[in-house]
Amino acid sequence: MGEARHVNRQVVIRTDASIQIGSGHVMRGLTLADALRERGAAVR
Repeated sequence: MGEARHVNRQVVIRTDASIQIGSGHVMRGLTLADALRERGAAVR
């Protein structure tokens, strides 16, 4: 299956972190943001 290419993809990622839930959510969000940027998305 080919990878879909889209123009003007915009993504907003929100994550939470605290002592109780840790920082894993933030780290996964950053990893996801990097991967999306590499594929041409505008990430905020």
